[in-house]
Amino acid sequence: MSSSIKDENLITFLEFSVWEKLCAVDVKSVREVVRSREINILSDTSSSMIVGVIALRDEVVPVININKMLEVRRFRSITMLKKMIIVTCDSDLLAIPVSKATGLVRVPQEEVRSMDGNIFFDKIISMGKRRINILNLKNLGGLKWLKVSKEG
Repeated sequence: MSSSIKDENLITFLEFSVWEKLCAVDVKSVREVVRSREINILSDTSSSMIVGVIALRDEVVPVININKMLEVRRFRSITMLKKMIIVTCDSDLLAIPVSKATGLVRVPQEEVRSMDGNIFFDKIISMGKRRINILNLKNLGGLKWLKVSKEG
């Protein structure tokens, strides 16, 4: 990265992996990274992006179905993932189960490219041979299940 790039042109992401996929989320949305917790599975999650909820101190936090978002074709239980990234989405908390949180990545805005085909991961960063899928939390915020899960 060129030393002439000004800090205001850089975006900072928290990089994480889910199975073999490299992903990232804007660090401004990240509240914390915690060890995985027991997920209270909701009864019918076949059509939902929420798989269950966790207890985090005095809060109940919905857990997103990261497998469905990444379009994982073969069955892999998200309960096997070791960490959870707690993010803020439209003032609601969400837990994202991940294999590991790798660290922070700072890239110039112009290196973040649009990507077609997945509404949740609609941008990508190419860093040498590494391709990092960027999670778009804005596309999660409008979904009705956030409000439903808190009322239930």
